[in-house]
Amino acid sequence: MSPVSRSNWQDEHGLAVFFLTPSFAKWLHGDETFLKKALAHIYPPVESTARVQALVAVVDKLPVPQYLNLGLPNLDLVNQREQYPPVWDTGLEGVTYRTMSLADASRSVVRSTRDQKGTLSFISSGFHSRRVSSTKTLELPLANTVFQTGSTTTMALSSWEWGPESNFVRKEKSDLVHQAIHIYDSPPYPAFDPKMPNSLSTTSIPLVPLTIPRVVEASMGNILRRITGPDGESATASEELEQMVPQYFAARGLTPQSISVWALLIPHSETSFIEDQTASILQSSQLSNHLVKLSEPWQSLWSSNPPIWNDLGQQAISRGARLHRVISGGGGWGKKAGLLSLDPSINGLEHADSSTESFAEGPEDLSSALQEVVRPGDSIQFFASPIPDDALPADEDVLRKLDTDTAVDQACTVWGWEFGTVPSTVDAVPNSSWQHRNKSTSNQIYVTRNCFGALAEGGMTLRESRSDRLDGAESVEQTQVDVPFSRFSLAVFEHRDPATKVRESP
Repeated sequence: MSPVSRSNWQDEHGLAVFFLTPSFAKWLHGDETFLKKALAHIYPPVESTARVQALVAVVDKLPVPQYLNLGLPNLDLVNQREQYPPVWDTGLEGVTYRTMSLADASRSVVRSTRDQKGTLSFISSGFHSRRVSSTKTLELPLANTVFQTGSTTTMALSSWEWGPESNFVRKEKSDLVHQAIHIYDSPPYPAFDPKMPNSLSTTSIPLVPLTIPRVVEASMGNILRRITGPDGESATASEELEQMVPQYFAARGLTPQSISVWALLIPHSETSFIEDQTASILQSSQLSNHLVKLSEPWQSLWSSNPPIWNDLGQQAISRGARLHRVISGGGGWGKKAGLLSLDPSINGLEHADSSTESFAEGPEDLSSALQEVVRPGDSIQFFASPIPDDALPADEDVLRKLDTDTAVDQACTVWGWEFGTVPSTVDAVPNSSWQHRNKSTSNQIYVTRNCFGALAEGGMTLRESRSDRLDGAESVEQTQVDVPFSRFSLAVFEHRDPATKVRESP
């Protein structure tokens, strides 16, 4: 840990945020074990009484820092991140920290019972355009720590004071179930310059389409009954999907198996745009764009290894679409034939306990569903998330390169903030990470700098609110993203000139 400057730490670095993975949660059993020593190392001795706050939270994993080449144009940096999502990064065990301003912490919610599930929110504000301001909130669930600390999740905010014995003394402590952290605020208009932004952010969701958008004809609650089929005729909700999944397996050379499928619910006004984007993806696989002849272009797309990643999901979500995991359905008979059930959750803490056996017997029973997930005029498009057969460069090599003081320079640095999702540890996901291959023999410790973040097994919630400064119009869109290896990345720039470098954390 590098100590902060004595001159400004109370103003700019009065809050220390620590994320630990479950393997290190035992360090939080007492202040003397970790936190007090860490604060003493970060903050230099002062002559007068001074106070700092410390936020500690246990998260599932920590991200491997990802390089950002500042010699490339902004658009190329974003495209590179979207086209090469870190599908090899299952996360690291360890500890990460960052010092921030006290004003960056807001909306603390104190725990009332030990079985409450905790979350962290990360807030960034900026401009969608010169006219429209935007506030993005990303919410991550904390790791389950019932076996490490006795609480379902673990997070605490404490206040410390520099005492007469030249050390920090804890004054207050609160166990939390929620904490919001402001990670970036754009300069106010008119200082905002879209051609020379002060930050760069991108979201990558590693999905490939299985179908084109289809209009939803009949649904209730989180259950879909009928859609408009490929021939323009009415069809059961699962009919086309049941035809495409076997073709997907065949194209990738896989035996039929369990597969996770996601549904993108697209507003009517955006359907044509998403159809065009899907056609463009099919064209990129160098086959015909005639969507009525589904087999050849789809097989080309699905058989690519590594997969042809795209920003279709991100673009749709930015235009008001919502992403839902398909949790059950297909097959059946009678009134249940061809139904699909979608996860109705809009955040990671509101999962419904649904199954094929819970399908209602009639419309009067369907009306009791949790919420209407489909809006009038919505279309639906199905996606899968293939795992590449060949691993990308091993994360151990990346860490070894980053484990130097000179790894970060003006020409090549890392994304300063990284938040995302990883497969659940209980899922059987093929993994070639060095942490898994050499878990029993590798004792190497790596130190990386200038990147801070967390990865969650339970998915993340994305929320964006926009406000038009001229007519006052406001809009809010929210969706859950539980696709493994999804990632939100943010880099904040101090200057926008050829010598630009990402603002470094201490």
